[in-house]
Amino acid sequence: RYHHNVLLTSSQLLPLRILEASPKPESATRFQELAPPSPGSATATPGEESQQREDALGSNILIRIYHLSRRVFMYVLLGTPIAVLALPWWLLSKTPLSSYTCDISWRYLVWVMEALGPTFIKYGQWASTRRDLFPALLIQKLERLQDSTSIHGWECTVEALTEALGPEWEDRLELGREPIGSGCVAQVYRGMLTMEDGHKREMALKLLHPGIEKTIAADMALMKTAARWLEAIPRVRYLSILDTIIQFEEVMLQQLDLRNEASHLVTFNENFKDDQEVVFPRPILDLSRRNLLVETFEHGEPMSEVLQQGDSGLHSKLRQIGAKMVLKMIFTDRFVHADLHPGNMLVDDGGETPRIIILDVGLVTPVTPQEGQQMVDIALKMLQHHGYEAGMLMLDHAKVKECEEVEAFCKGVEWIVDHSFDDTDEYSSFGTYLLQVCGLACTHRVKVDPKYLSVAMALKTLEGTSMALDPSSSIVGDAIPVVMKAQALYTAQQMKAKVFG
Repeated sequence: RYHHNVLLTSSQLLPLRILEASPKPESATRFQELAPPSPGSATATPGEESQQREDALGSNILIRIYHLSRRVFMYVLLGTPIAVLALPWWLLSKTPLSSYTCDISWRYLVWVMEALGPTFIKYGQWASTRRDLFPALLIQKLERLQDSTSIHGWECTVEALTEALGPEWEDRLELGREPIGSGCVAQVYRGMLTMEDGHKREMALKLLHPGIEKTIAADMALMKTAARWLEAIPRVRYLSILDTIIQFEEVMLQQLDLRNEASHLVTFNENFKDDQEVVFPRPILDLSRRNLLVETFEHGEPMSEVLQQGDSGLHSKLRQIGAKMVLKMIFTDRFVHADLHPGNMLVDDGGETPRIIILDVGLVTPVTPQEGQQMVDIALKMLQHHGYEAGMLMLDHAKVKECEEVEAFCKGVEWIVDHSFDDTDEYSSFGTYLLQVCGLACTHRVKVDPKYLSVAMALKTLEGTSMALDPSSSIVGDAIPVVMKAQALYTAQQMKAKVFG
Protein backbone atom coordinates (compact mmCIF):
# COMPACT_ATOMS: atom_id res chain seq x y z
CA ARG A 1 0.00 0.00 0.00
CA TYR A 2 1.36 3.40 -0.82
CA HIS A 3 -0.19 6.85 -0.66
CA HIS A 4 0.93 9.32 -3.23
CA ASN A 5 0.03 12.31 -5.37
CA VAL A 6 1.46 13.55 -8.68
CA LEU A 7 3.88 16.28 -7.65
CA LEU A 8 5.31 17.00 -11.11
CA THR A 9 3.74 19.16 -13.79
CA SER A 10 3.75 17.98 -17.39
CA SER A 11 6.60 20.35 -18.21
CA GLN A 12 8.66 18.94 -15.35
CA LEU A 13 8.03 15.38 -16.48
CA LEU A 14 9.45 15.86 -19.96
CA PRO A 15 13.13 16.08 -18.91
CA LEU A 16 12.75 12.71 -17.24
CA ARG A 17 11.42 11.11 -20.45
CA ILE A 18 8.30 9.99 -18.69
CA LEU A 19 6.02 8.34 -21.21
CA GLU A 20 8.53 9.11 -23.97
CA ALA A 21 11.55 7.42 -25.49
CA SER A 22 13.20 10.50 -26.98
CA PRO A 23 16.91 11.25 -26.32
CA LYS A 24 17.60 12.20 -22.72
CA PRO A 25 18.17 15.93 -22.13
CA GLU A 26 21.10 17.22 -20.11
CA SER A 27 18.94 17.94 -17.05
CA ALA A 28 17.98 14.30 -16.67
CA THR A 29 19.61 12.00 -14.15
CA ARG A 30 22.80 10.18 -15.09
CA PHE A 31 21.80 6.68 -14.05
CA GLN A 32 22.60 5.51 -17.55
CA GLU A 33 26.21 6.46 -16.86
CA LEU A 34 26.19 4.40 -13.67
CA ALA A 35 25.05 1.21 -15.39
CA PRO A 36 24.09 0.38 -18.97
CA PRO A 37 20.32 0.53 -19.53
CA SER A 38 18.34 -2.54 -20.40
CA PRO A 39 18.45 -3.15 -24.14
CA GLY A 40 15.56 -1.91 -26.20
CA SER A 41 12.50 -0.22 -24.82
CA ALA A 42 10.80 -0.66 -21.47
CA THR A 43 9.26 -3.94 -22.52
CA ALA A 44 10.57 -7.46 -22.63
CA THR A 45 10.66 -9.11 -26.04
CA PRO A 46 8.75 -12.36 -26.67
CA GLY A 47 12.08 -14.15 -26.86
CA GLU A 48 13.09 -12.83 -23.45
CA GLU A 49 9.78 -13.94 -21.91
CA SER A 50 10.12 -17.38 -23.48
CA GLN A 51 13.68 -17.69 -22.17
CA GLN A 52 12.52 -16.53 -18.72
CA ARG A 53 9.85 -19.23 -18.68
CA GLU A 54 12.37 -21.94 -19.63
CA ASP A 55 15.05 -20.81 -17.19
CA ALA A 56 12.85 -20.30 -14.13
CA LEU A 57 12.97 -23.97 -13.05
CA GLY A 58 16.25 -24.78 -14.76
CA SER A 59 16.93 -26.81 -17.88
CA ASN A 60 18.15 -29.88 -15.99
CA ILE A 61 15.34 -32.38 -15.48
CA LEU A 62 16.57 -33.33 -12.00
CA ILE A 63 16.58 -29.69 -10.90
CA ARG A 64 13.05 -29.24 -12.25
CA ILE A 65 11.88 -32.33 -10.39
CA TYR A 66 13.51 -30.99 -7.23
CA HIS A 67 11.71 -27.63 -7.42
CA LEU A 68 8.36 -29.23 -8.25
CA SER A 69 8.74 -31.76 -5.43
CA ARG A 70 9.43 -28.95 -2.97
CA ARG A 71 6.20 -27.21 -3.96
CA VAL A 72 4.18 -30.42 -3.71
CA PHE A 73 5.66 -30.96 -0.25
CA MET A 74 4.58 -27.45 0.74
CA TYR A 75 1.05 -28.11 -0.56
CA VAL A 76 0.82 -31.32 1.48
CA LEU A 77 2.45 -29.87 4.59
CA LEU A 78 0.22 -26.79 4.74
CA GLY A 79 -2.93 -28.38 3.32
CA THR A 80 -3.03 -31.49 5.51
CA PRO A 81 -4.22 -29.64 8.66
CA ILE A 82 -7.14 -28.24 6.67
CA ALA A 83 -8.18 -31.72 5.50
CA VAL A 84 -7.67 -33.33 8.93
CA LEU A 85 -9.55 -30.63 10.84
CA ALA A 86 -12.42 -30.27 8.36
CA LEU A 87 -14.73 -32.69 10.17
CA PRO A 88 -14.01 -31.39 13.72
CA TRP A 89 -14.47 -27.84 12.45
CA TRP A 90 -17.84 -28.74 10.93
CA LEU A 91 -18.98 -30.43 14.16
CA LEU A 92 -17.86 -27.49 16.32
CA SER A 93 -19.63 -25.07 13.98
CA LYS A 94 -22.90 -26.38 15.42
CA THR A 95 -21.88 -25.44 18.98
CA PRO A 96 -21.43 -22.15 20.89
CA LEU A 97 -17.73 -22.35 19.98
CA SER A 98 -18.54 -21.84 16.29
CA SER A 99 -17.40 -18.21 16.09
CA TYR A 100 -14.08 -19.07 17.75
CA THR A 101 -13.39 -22.09 15.53
CA CYS A 102 -14.37 -20.18 12.38
CA ASP A 103 -12.03 -17.33 13.26
CA ILE A 104 -9.08 -19.71 13.80
CA SER A 105 -9.88 -21.69 10.63
CA TRP A 106 -10.10 -18.66 8.36
CA ARG A 107 -6.95 -17.17 9.89
CA TYR A 108 -5.07 -20.37 9.11
CA LEU A 109 -6.43 -20.50 5.55
CA VAL A 110 -5.27 -16.93 4.85
CA TRP A 111 -1.88 -17.69 6.41
CA VAL A 112 -1.55 -20.74 4.14
CA MET A 113 -2.34 -18.62 1.07
CA GLU A 114 0.33 -16.11 2.02
CA ALA A 115 2.85 -18.84 2.83
CA LEU A 116 2.30 -20.55 -0.55
CA GLY A 117 3.22 -17.36 -2.37
CA PRO A 118 2.05 -15.07 -5.18
CA THR A 119 -0.16 -17.46 -7.16
CA PHE A 120 -2.37 -18.23 -4.18
CA ILE A 121 -2.29 -14.65 -2.90
CA LYS A 122 -3.71 -13.51 -6.24
CA TYR A 123 -6.65 -15.86 -5.85
CA GLY A 124 -7.12 -14.69 -2.26
CA GLN A 125 -7.18 -11.06 -3.39
CA TRP A 126 -9.91 -11.83 -5.90
CA ALA A 127 -11.94 -13.81 -3.35
CA SER A 128 -11.75 -10.87 -0.92
CA THR A 129 -13.92 -8.82 -3.31
CA ARG A 130 -16.66 -11.47 -3.61
CA ARG A 131 -18.90 -10.68 -0.67
CA ASP A 132 -21.74 -12.43 -2.47
CA LEU A 133 -19.84 -15.76 -2.65
CA PHE A 134 -17.87 -16.12 0.60
CA PRO A 135 -18.60 -15.72 4.34
CA ALA A 136 -18.17 -12.23 5.78
CA LEU A 137 -15.62 -13.43 8.35
CA LEU A 138 -13.45 -14.97 5.59
CA ILE A 139 -13.70 -11.77 3.52
CA GLN A 140 -12.47 -9.81 6.52
CA LYS A 141 -9.43 -12.07 6.88
CA LEU A 142 -8.67 -12.10 3.15
CA GLU A 143 -8.70 -8.30 2.90
CA ARG A 144 -5.26 -8.13 4.51
CA LEU A 145 -3.87 -9.76 1.35
CA GLN A 146 -4.97 -6.74 -0.69
CA ASP A 147 -2.41 -4.30 0.63
CA SER A 148 0.03 -6.04 2.95
CA THR A 149 1.96 -9.27 2.46
CA SER A 150 5.33 -10.52 3.65
CA ILE A 151 8.34 -8.34 2.82
CA HIS A 152 11.94 -9.13 1.93
CA GLY A 153 14.87 -7.63 3.85
CA TRP A 154 16.81 -4.44 3.20
CA GLU A 155 19.91 -6.42 2.23
CA CYS A 156 18.01 -7.95 -0.70
CA THR A 157 16.85 -4.47 -1.74
CA VAL A 158 20.40 -3.06 -1.74
CA GLU A 159 21.63 -6.02 -3.77
CA ALA A 160 18.82 -5.64 -6.32
CA LEU A 161 19.34 -1.87 -6.73
CA THR A 162 23.09 -2.34 -7.12
CA GLU A 163 22.50 -4.95 -9.83
CA ALA A 164 19.95 -2.75 -11.61
CA LEU A 165 21.50 0.72 -11.35
CA GLY A 166 25.13 0.20 -10.40
CA PRO A 167 27.00 0.64 -7.10
CA GLU A 168 26.66 4.47 -7.11
CA TRP A 169 22.85 4.47 -6.97
CA GLU A 170 22.86 5.92 -3.42
CA ASP A 171 24.47 9.11 -4.75
CA ARG A 172 21.22 9.99 -6.51
CA LEU A 173 18.54 8.05 -4.71
CA GLU A 174 17.37 8.34 -1.11
CA LEU A 175 15.18 5.53 0.19
CA GLY A 176 13.56 4.77 3.52
CA ARG A 177 14.60 1.36 4.77
CA GLU A 178 11.02 0.28 5.44
CA PRO A 179 8.79 -0.48 2.43
CA ILE A 180 5.51 1.42 2.33
CA GLY A 181 3.73 -1.51 0.75
CA SER A 182 4.32 -5.12 -0.21
CA GLY A 183 2.42 -7.20 -2.73
CA CYS A 184 2.69 -10.82 -3.71
CA VAL A 185 5.19 -10.08 -6.51
CA ALA A 186 7.08 -6.99 -5.37
CA GLN A 187 7.37 -4.38 -2.65
CA VAL A 188 7.35 -0.59 -2.89
CA TYR A 189 9.57 2.08 -1.37
CA ARG A 190 9.11 5.80 -1.18
CA GLY A 191 12.17 7.77 -2.24
CA MET A 192 13.64 11.04 -3.44
CA LEU A 193 15.42 11.22 -6.77
CA THR A 194 18.13 13.91 -7.05
CA MET A 195 18.19 15.69 -10.40
CA GLU A 196 21.27 17.05 -12.17
CA ASP A 197 20.34 20.59 -11.11
CA GLY A 198 20.14 19.50 -7.46
CA HIS A 199 16.36 19.43 -7.19
CA LYS A 200 14.74 16.36 -5.65
CA ARG A 201 11.64 14.60 -6.90
CA GLU A 202 9.41 12.23 -4.94
CA MET A 203 9.15 8.82 -6.53
CA ALA A 204 7.89 5.31 -5.83
CA LEU A 205 10.27 2.39 -6.43
CA LYS A 206 8.95 -1.11 -6.99
CA LEU A 207 11.29 -4.10 -6.58
CA LEU A 208 10.60 -7.78 -7.28
CA HIS A 209 10.86 -10.22 -4.39
CA PRO A 210 13.94 -12.46 -4.75
CA GLY A 211 13.38 -16.05 -5.96
CA ILE A 212 9.78 -15.40 -7.00
CA GLU A 213 10.26 -16.73 -10.55
CA LYS A 214 10.88 -20.32 -9.43
CA THR A 215 7.85 -20.30 -7.11
CA ILE A 216 5.43 -19.11 -9.80
CA ALA A 217 6.90 -21.42 -12.47
CA ALA A 218 6.49 -24.45 -10.19
CA ASP A 219 2.90 -23.50 -9.28
CA MET A 220 1.96 -23.05 -12.91
CA ALA A 221 3.51 -26.37 -13.95
CA LEU A 222 1.60 -28.21 -11.22
CA MET A 223 -1.67 -26.41 -11.91
CA LYS A 224 -1.43 -27.20 -15.65
CA THR A 225 -0.83 -30.86 -14.85
CA ALA A 226 -3.90 -30.92 -12.58
CA ALA A 227 -5.95 -29.13 -15.26
CA ARG A 228 -5.01 -31.74 -17.87
CA TRP A 229 -6.18 -34.48 -15.53
CA LEU A 230 -9.46 -32.65 -14.90
CA GLU A 231 -10.03 -32.03 -18.60
CA ALA A 232 -9.84 -35.78 -19.18
CA ILE A 233 -13.42 -35.62 -17.86
CA PRO A 234 -15.42 -34.73 -21.01
CA ARG A 235 -17.77 -32.19 -19.49
CA VAL A 236 -15.04 -30.38 -17.56
CA ARG A 237 -12.98 -29.87 -20.73
CA TYR A 238 -15.40 -27.24 -22.00
CA LEU A 239 -14.73 -24.91 -19.07
CA SER A 240 -11.32 -24.15 -20.66
CA ILE A 241 -9.55 -24.68 -17.34
CA LEU A 242 -6.19 -25.42 -18.96
CA ASP A 243 -6.46 -22.50 -21.39
CA THR A 244 -7.35 -20.17 -18.54
CA ILE A 245 -4.37 -21.33 -16.45
CA ILE A 246 -2.04 -20.93 -19.45
CA GLN A 247 -3.32 -17.39 -19.96
CA PHE A 248 -2.92 -16.68 -16.25
CA GLU A 249 0.64 -18.01 -16.49
CA GLU A 250 1.39 -15.64 -19.36
CA VAL A 251 0.22 -12.57 -17.46
CA MET A 252 2.00 -13.69 -14.27
CA LEU A 253 5.23 -14.07 -16.22
CA GLN A 254 4.70 -10.61 -17.67
CA GLN A 255 4.45 -9.32 -14.12
CA LEU A 256 7.90 -10.71 -13.37
CA ASP A 257 9.48 -8.22 -15.79
CA LEU A 258 8.67 -4.74 -14.52
CA ARG A 259 9.52 -3.22 -17.91
CA ASN A 260 6.20 -4.68 -19.02
CA GLU A 261 4.40 -2.80 -16.24
CA ALA A 262 6.15 0.40 -17.32
CA SER A 263 4.82 -0.18 -20.85
CA HIS A 264 1.33 -0.86 -19.49
CA LEU A 265 1.44 2.43 -17.57
CA VAL A 266 2.29 4.23 -20.80
CA THR A 267 -0.76 2.68 -22.49
CA PHE A 268 -3.16 3.37 -19.63
CA ASN A 269 -1.98 6.99 -19.32
CA GLU A 270 -2.63 7.45 -23.03
CA ASN A 271 -6.05 5.77 -22.87
CA PHE A 272 -7.18 7.90 -19.91
CA LYS A 273 -5.39 11.16 -20.75
CA ASP A 274 -8.73 13.00 -21.07
CA ASP A 275 -10.28 11.49 -17.91
CA GLN A 276 -9.83 13.68 -14.83
CA GLU A 277 -11.33 11.07 -12.50
CA VAL A 278 -8.91 8.18 -13.18
CA VAL A 279 -5.17 8.50 -12.55
CA PHE A 280 -2.24 6.18 -13.25
CA PRO A 281 1.35 6.75 -12.05
CA ARG A 282 3.79 7.82 -14.76
CA PRO A 283 6.85 5.60 -15.27
CA ILE A 284 10.44 6.78 -15.60
CA LEU A 285 11.45 4.70 -18.62
CA ASP A 286 15.18 5.42 -18.29
CA LEU A 287 15.25 3.71 -14.90
CA SER A 288 13.04 0.73 -15.69
CA ARG A 289 14.73 -2.65 -15.43
CA ARG A 290 13.53 -6.24 -15.30
CA ASN A 291 13.36 -6.16 -11.50
CA LEU A 292 12.85 -2.40 -10.93
CA LEU A 293 10.14 0.14 -11.73
CA VAL A 294 10.42 3.84 -10.86
CA GLU A 295 7.26 5.92 -11.13
CA THR A 296 5.69 9.14 -9.89
CA PHE A 297 4.47 9.02 -6.31
CA GLU A 298 0.73 9.48 -5.83
CA HIS A 299 -1.02 10.54 -2.63
CA GLY A 300 -4.34 8.97 -1.74
CA GLU A 301 -6.30 6.90 0.74
CA PRO A 302 -6.49 3.14 0.16
CA MET A 303 -9.82 2.01 -1.28
CA SER A 304 -9.92 -0.74 1.37
CA GLU A 305 -10.07 1.97 4.06
CA VAL A 306 -12.59 4.09 2.15
CA LEU A 307 -14.87 1.04 2.05
CA GLN A 308 -14.98 1.10 5.86
CA GLN A 309 -16.24 4.69 5.94
CA GLY A 310 -19.89 5.63 5.96
CA ASP A 311 -19.87 8.36 3.31
CA SER A 312 -22.61 7.09 1.02
CA GLY A 313 -22.30 10.06 -1.35
CA LEU A 314 -18.59 9.42 -1.89
CA HIS A 315 -19.19 5.67 -2.24
CA SER A 316 -21.82 6.22 -4.92
CA LYS A 317 -19.55 8.52 -6.90
CA LEU A 318 -16.60 6.12 -6.66
CA ARG A 319 -18.79 3.25 -7.83
CA GLN A 320 -19.79 5.23 -10.92
CA ILE A 321 -16.18 6.18 -11.70
CA GLY A 322 -14.98 2.59 -11.23
CA ALA A 323 -17.73 1.11 -13.40
CA LYS A 324 -17.13 3.61 -16.19
CA MET A 325 -13.39 2.95 -16.02
CA VAL A 326 -13.59 -0.86 -16.27
CA LEU A 327 -16.26 -0.82 -18.99
CA LYS A 328 -14.11 1.59 -21.01
CA MET A 329 -11.13 -0.76 -20.64
CA ILE A 330 -13.17 -3.73 -21.87
CA PHE A 331 -15.38 -2.36 -24.62
CA THR A 332 -13.56 0.77 -25.85
CA ASP A 333 -9.82 0.42 -25.23
CA ARG A 334 -9.66 -3.41 -25.31
CA PHE A 335 -6.86 -3.22 -22.73
CA VAL A 336 -8.11 -4.53 -19.39
CA HIS A 337 -6.51 -4.23 -15.94
CA ALA A 338 -6.81 -7.83 -14.74
CA ASP A 339 -6.09 -7.23 -11.03
CA LEU A 340 -8.46 -4.47 -9.91
CA HIS A 341 -9.02 -5.45 -6.28
CA PRO A 342 -9.36 -2.61 -3.70
CA GLY A 343 -5.73 -3.01 -2.61
CA ASN A 344 -4.64 -1.70 -6.02
CA MET A 345 -6.75 1.45 -5.81
CA LEU A 346 -6.30 4.73 -3.96
CA VAL A 347 -8.85 7.51 -3.55
CA ASP A 348 -7.99 11.20 -3.79
CA ASP A 349 -10.93 13.16 -2.39
CA GLY A 350 -9.17 16.48 -2.08
CA GLY A 351 -10.54 18.19 -5.20
CA GLU A 352 -13.92 19.13 -6.60
CA THR A 353 -14.52 15.54 -7.65
CA PRO A 354 -12.95 12.36 -6.22
CA ARG A 355 -10.32 10.55 -8.26
CA ILE A 356 -9.43 6.87 -8.33
CA ILE A 357 -5.70 6.18 -8.57
CA ILE A 358 -4.87 2.81 -10.10
CA LEU A 359 -1.73 0.95 -9.03
CA ASP A 360 0.00 -2.32 -9.93
CA VAL A 361 -0.82 -2.67 -13.63
CA GLY A 362 1.40 -5.70 -14.18
CA LEU A 363 -1.58 -7.94 -14.99
CA VAL A 364 -3.49 -6.90 -18.11
CA THR A 365 -5.63 -8.67 -20.70
CA PRO A 366 -5.29 -7.23 -24.22
CA VAL A 367 -8.24 -7.96 -26.49
CA THR A 368 -7.94 -8.03 -30.30
CA PRO A 369 -10.42 -6.06 -32.42
CA GLN A 370 -12.08 -9.30 -33.52
CA GLU A 371 -12.42 -10.52 -29.93
CA GLY A 372 -13.69 -7.11 -28.90
CA GLN A 373 -16.34 -7.19 -31.61
CA GLN A 374 -17.47 -10.63 -30.44
CA MET A 375 -17.74 -9.52 -26.81
CA VAL A 376 -19.68 -6.40 -27.79
CA ASP A 377 -22.11 -8.42 -29.95
CA ILE A 378 -22.79 -10.96 -27.18
CA ALA A 379 -23.05 -8.33 -24.43
CA LEU A 380 -25.46 -6.24 -26.49
CA LYS A 381 -27.76 -9.21 -27.12
CA MET A 382 -27.78 -10.04 -23.41
CA LEU A 383 -28.50 -6.45 -22.38
CA GLN A 384 -31.35 -6.38 -24.88
CA HIS A 385 -32.81 -9.58 -23.33
CA HIS A 386 -32.09 -11.52 -26.55
CA GLY A 387 -30.64 -14.54 -24.79
CA TYR A 388 -31.30 -17.02 -27.60
CA GLU A 389 -29.39 -14.89 -30.12
CA ALA A 390 -26.57 -14.44 -27.60
CA GLY A 391 -26.34 -18.22 -27.37
CA MET A 392 -26.07 -18.53 -31.13
CA LEU A 393 -23.24 -15.98 -31.14
CA MET A 394 -21.44 -17.94 -28.42
CA LEU A 395 -21.63 -21.04 -30.58
CA ASP A 396 -20.35 -19.15 -33.62
CA HIS A 397 -17.33 -17.83 -31.69
CA ALA A 398 -16.57 -20.94 -29.60
CA LYS A 399 -13.06 -22.35 -30.00
CA VAL A 400 -14.36 -25.93 -29.83
CA LYS A 401 -17.97 -26.99 -30.05
CA GLU A 402 -19.33 -30.49 -30.02
CA CYS A 403 -22.78 -29.26 -29.10
CA GLU A 404 -25.32 -31.74 -30.40
CA GLU A 405 -28.26 -29.89 -28.85
CA VAL A 406 -27.90 -26.38 -30.27
CA GLU A 407 -31.52 -25.55 -29.53
CA ALA A 408 -31.20 -26.66 -25.90
CA PHE A 409 -28.03 -24.59 -25.38
CA CYS A 410 -29.52 -21.43 -26.88
CA LYS A 411 -32.75 -21.92 -24.95
CA GLY A 412 -30.65 -22.37 -21.81
CA VAL A 413 -28.86 -19.05 -22.37
CA GLU A 414 -32.21 -17.42 -23.06
CA TRP A 415 -33.61 -18.77 -19.77
CA ILE A 416 -30.56 -17.55 -17.81
CA VAL A 417 -30.79 -14.05 -19.31
CA ASP A 418 -34.54 -13.80 -18.73
CA HIS A 419 -34.28 -15.00 -15.12
CA SER A 420 -31.23 -12.89 -14.29
CA PHE A 421 -33.33 -9.74 -14.33
CA ASP A 422 -35.19 -8.76 -11.20
CA ASP A 423 -38.31 -6.63 -10.84
CA THR A 424 -36.32 -3.45 -11.53
CA ASP A 425 -35.09 -4.83 -14.87
CA GLU A 426 -31.52 -5.05 -13.55
CA TYR A 427 -29.28 -8.09 -13.32
CA SER A 428 -29.79 -9.36 -9.78
CA SER A 429 -26.27 -10.83 -9.64
CA PHE A 430 -23.97 -10.57 -12.60
CA GLY A 431 -21.47 -12.93 -10.94
CA THR A 432 -24.06 -15.67 -10.52
CA TYR A 433 -25.22 -15.13 -14.08
CA LEU A 434 -21.69 -15.63 -15.45
CA LEU A 435 -21.26 -18.84 -13.47
CA GLN A 436 -24.54 -20.18 -14.87
CA VAL A 437 -23.49 -19.45 -18.46
CA CYS A 438 -20.14 -21.23 -17.93
CA GLY A 439 -21.94 -24.21 -16.39
CA LEU A 440 -24.31 -24.37 -19.35
CA ALA A 441 -21.36 -24.27 -21.78
CA CYS A 442 -19.79 -27.17 -19.91
CA THR A 443 -23.00 -29.20 -20.02
CA HIS A 444 -23.44 -28.73 -23.76
CA ARG A 445 -19.73 -29.06 -24.67
CA VAL A 446 -19.10 -25.50 -25.83
CA LYS A 447 -15.49 -24.45 -25.16
CA VAL A 448 -15.43 -20.91 -23.78
CA ASP A 449 -12.65 -18.59 -24.93
CA PRO A 450 -10.27 -18.03 -21.97
CA LYS A 451 -10.15 -14.29 -22.69
CA TYR A 452 -13.90 -14.23 -22.17
CA LEU A 453 -13.31 -15.78 -18.75
CA SER A 454 -10.60 -13.23 -17.94
CA VAL A 455 -12.84 -10.32 -18.85
CA ALA A 456 -15.67 -11.96 -16.92
CA MET A 457 -13.35 -12.16 -13.91
CA ALA A 458 -12.61 -8.43 -14.24
CA LEU A 459 -16.35 -7.73 -14.28
CA LYS A 460 -16.90 -9.98 -11.26
CA THR A 461 -14.17 -8.15 -9.35
CA LEU A 462 -15.77 -4.85 -10.32
CA GLU A 463 -19.10 -6.17 -9.11
CA GLY A 464 -17.56 -7.14 -5.77
CA THR A 465 -16.08 -3.68 -5.21
CA SER A 466 -19.30 -2.02 -6.41
CA MET A 467 -21.36 -4.07 -3.96
CA ALA A 468 -19.03 -3.04 -1.13
CA LEU A 469 -19.43 0.63 -2.08
CA ASP A 470 -23.17 0.46 -2.79
CA PRO A 471 -25.02 -2.85 -2.12
CA SER A 472 -27.96 -1.73 -4.24
CA SER A 473 -25.82 -0.98 -7.29
CA SER A 474 -25.86 -2.73 -10.65
CA ILE A 475 -23.41 -2.28 -13.49
CA VAL A 476 -26.00 -2.90 -16.20
CA GLY A 477 -27.14 0.72 -16.33
CA ASP A 478 -23.52 1.81 -16.73
CA ALA A 479 -22.80 -0.87 -19.33
CA ILE A 480 -25.59 -0.11 -21.81
CA PRO A 481 -24.28 3.24 -23.18
CA VAL A 482 -20.68 1.97 -23.28
CA VAL A 483 -21.61 -1.19 -25.19
CA MET A 484 -23.87 0.76 -27.56
CA LYS A 485 -21.06 3.22 -28.30
CA ALA A 486 -18.58 0.39 -28.90
CA GLN A 487 -21.06 -1.30 -31.26
CA ALA A 488 -21.50 1.94 -33.22
CA LEU A 489 -17.72 2.33 -33.56
CA TYR A 490 -17.30 -1.24 -34.80
CA THR A 491 -20.12 -0.74 -37.31
CA ALA A 492 -18.55 2.48 -38.59
CA GLN A 493 -15.18 0.77 -38.98
CA GLN A 494 -16.75 -2.09 -40.94
CA MET A 495 -18.57 0.33 -43.27
CA LYS A 496 -15.35 2.31 -43.81
CA ALA A 497 -13.49 -0.88 -44.65
CA LYS A 498 -16.14 -1.87 -47.22
CA VAL A 499 -16.15 1.58 -48.86
CA PHE A 500 -12.42 2.14 -48.98
CA GLY A 501 -11.35 -1.52 -49.24
